[in-house]
Amino acid sequence: MLKEGKKNYRNFQADAGRCFELHTPVLDSRGENGEDAMNQSPYITYAPNVTKEMYEAAYWLRKCDGPEYLLMDKKEIDRFNAEILHKKALVNDIWKMATEFDGTKRKMKWAEQEPLEDPVYRTGKKLRKEDFAEYQKNILDMESRERQQMRYGICVRRADIKIWPEPDIVSADAADIYYDKFQVTAARVNTPVLIDGETADGTFYHVIMYDYEGWGKREHFAVCPNRDTWMKAQQMKDFLVVTVPRLRIEQCRQNQNGIRTGEELTMGTKVRLLRVGEVEKTELAQCTWGCYVAELPAVKKDGTYQNVYVTIPENAGVHEGYLPYTTKNVLKTAEQFLGNCYGWGGMFDSVDCSQLVQEVYSCFGLQLPRDAGSQAEAPGIRVKFSPDMTEEERGSMLDALPPGSALFFPGHTMIYLGKEKEEYYVLSSVGSLRLPGEKAVREVRSVIINNLSVQRRNGNTWKEELTDAVVYVSPARI
Repeated sequence: MLKEGKKNYRNFQADAGRCFELHTPVLDSRGENGEDAMNQSPYITYAPNVTKEMYEAAYWLRKCDGPEYLLMDKKEIDRFNAEILHKKALVNDIWKMATEFDGTKRKMKWAEQEPLEDPVYRTGKKLRKEDFAEYQKNILDMESRERQQMRYGICVRRADIKIWPEPDIVSADAADIYYDKFQVTAARVNTPVLIDGETADGTFYHVIMYDYEGWGKREHFAVCPNRDTWMKAQQMKDFLVVTVPRLRIEQCRQNQNGIRTGEELTMGTKVRLLRVGEVEKTELAQCTWGCYVAELPAVKKDGTYQNVYVTIPENAGVHEGYLPYTTKNVLKTAEQFLGNCYGWGGMFDSVDCSQLVQEVYSCFGLQLPRDAGSQAEAPGIRVKFSPDMTEEERGSMLDALPPGSALFFPGHTMIYLGKEKEEYYVLSSVGSLRLPGEKAVREVRSVIINNLSVQRRNGNTWKEELTDAVVYVSPARI
């Protein structure tokens, strides 16, 4: 994308709007010695026209100019994030929200939410109006005041966030639990939240996060004694970032003091890192050779916040500070999700399409919004695909995009990889698609690589449906 460490973006005008010509990898499907790369394992299948080699980031990077060029440095990323915060419709600036609010009005707003019109099922049984009335009662009976103080919390275990306080999966199909109609997102360990409500039965908090709000299980959050403690918990001079989809923590599930912390950290989780001199004060019961010592949030039996210390192996999939923001690192980080289960709204401790993009870019310090539509409006170099564009014009637009760009059509976002034999390829977390020539829709439910010739349910190809592309870089670099 960038040659010899220098910028080589070039503007050009197209009917659809402004685009930027970047070197797209056009790759041969044969190896260096002429071996046919189409030879596949007899035990694994891939999407049509996808090979095993394509599942390696190196395949797309080997003809990409400047894959290790730094796309943005720390100061530029800080400005990028500040610009996202400035667009208040995209995210919540929780650090500047009022410390006092009208709790009575707020709970009335939540309780007045309309039940879903379409039939939905919980544990195989259709939800009735009486069931929604129970949700409303659990909210209306909660303690509230006209002048209520905000509480400040930290997520201690990955938490499902829902539109109603319901612990079970609520699906549109009694036999299909892959899509929880109540779930909107999932909070990572160490996510700071504002707590502005608690159900009458004490099982759920209503939380406001940077990128969403909703109901999360009370046991997954610890309440800080005050705002200062909450703010201090987020200030980390030295920190680790999780750079793999899942990292298992084998310690501190629960100790004799009733302190509990997360057993699993997911990509993008940020935890404070202790220096060697600080480790001696932790009184860990094991040797720390070959391991980092990190600080994790924990919840006591009374629901309050406390830190615990854990060891994390040096090679466990973590990085000291954020990863350098390069094309190479974007693709290598994204490829680790391949084969993982599709998780609508973060279900099953996995990711849907927009959460995959958000978590990949969070490894570099970019704080993208949660949903695909908001990600398409984030800062960067934006390309618009107009509905009346020809196939050739769409191809020209894609040819100008660098690998790692985010592509969008309504309801879906993808990470662009490159071009191979006139086909354009993407990596994404896919719920369903249809193959050309087939009538039936395939329930994929996995993170895969496919080309843009696959179809949506309406019969249009993904290429025909594209509406936006965004290169998450500072315009000042052009």
